[in-house]
Amino acid sequence: MLSLFSTHLFSSTNKKTIFALKVHRWKRNYIKKVYDEYNWFFIPRFLSINVLERIIKNIDCAVLVWGYGENPAISNLCKKLKVPLWRMEDGFVRGRGLGAHRNLPQSLVIDKSGTLYFDCRSRSSLDVLIQTTEPTRDLLKLAQSHINTIQRSGVSKYNLVPLSNKKTPSRLQTSTKRKILVIGQVEDDASIKLSGCGFDNGMLLNLAHKTHPNADIFFKVHPDILAGKRKIKTPMNDIRKIAHLIDSSVTLKDCFELCDEVFTITSLSGFEALLHGKPVTVAGQPFYSGYGLTNDINPITRYTNRKVTILDIFVCAYMLYPDYFDSNSCKRSTLQKTLLSLCTNQDRCDRL
Repeated sequence: MLSLFSTHLFSSTNKKTIFALKVHRWKRNYIKKVYDEYNWFFIPRFLSINVLERIIKNIDCAVLVWGYGENPAISNLCKKLKVPLWRMEDGFVRGRGLGAHRNLPQSLVIDKSGTLYFDCRSRSSLDVLIQTTEPTRDLLKLAQSHINTIQRSGVSKYNLVPLSNKKTPSRLQTSTKRKILVIGQVEDDASIKLSGCGFDNGMLLNLAHKTHPNADIFFKVHPDILAGKRKIKTPMNDIRKIAHLIDSSVTLKDCFELCDEVFTITSLSGFEALLHGKPVTVAGQPFYSGYGLTNDINPITRYTNRKVTILDIFVCAYMLYPDYFDSNSCKRSTLQKTLLSLCTNQDRCDRL
């Protein structure tokens, strides 16, 4: 095993080598193509820490983990050898469809701080960008143009519901009460574990009901749960006692337009709601909380004296933090081109 790695490494000395863990097989060739400036090795699960140490200790390399959940010995080894530990995740305009259905992402994030944007325990590269970047006037103008496109089109992260099939529940259309949209999440997701402040879907629904006892409450089930790829902790029968369920046929854009306020734990949909001009209550500590833009149930301290706006966060989170790609050619792209492809393609979809 060691000799196989070494032979290939020495033939690619002009590129930094990335030893990647927890990356699904179906993503690997794509990642190698879109990030071809690196020399990629995908570490098998059975490889021992001792063997990995022998491989990487004298090489210009980084260890990259998809998300979290790696053996703690990995981070300890990186500290010992002073090897960078990077993390990878999908970007905020992922493209069409779920990763669970093996749809290739049109945007990816490599966070070289070792902390991803959904981990509030320490500062990610996105946190640093938000707290230190002062966007130019031209960049803010471009950001506003992108937001206008998102508002008009309903482009979101996953873009799942074909426009020809979209429906709106009659209750959501006809209710004369205040309408509260509660964003469902996968309760064993890393963002809930790391930044959810102990909340689950049931607790969030109870919070919304307690805050607005006379309102109509609507619960948007997470697409991974609807697709049968993940499980929900809160029983659906308990959810139905408090809220009207919104199924996969309704776009988030429709929900934002018809609802008065949005509740979420850590979901990106909370920030998307801000982009659509809706007030947002967050129970957890997502990257966009703590700046005075959201009603924070569990406030977080942000280390900046700057007044941060929605435009500032959009510039950093959507334009500076992720990398964009054409999933067909595997060439680098931009947010503008990605939005255009999602808006003009005949099969364009809208996120659940």
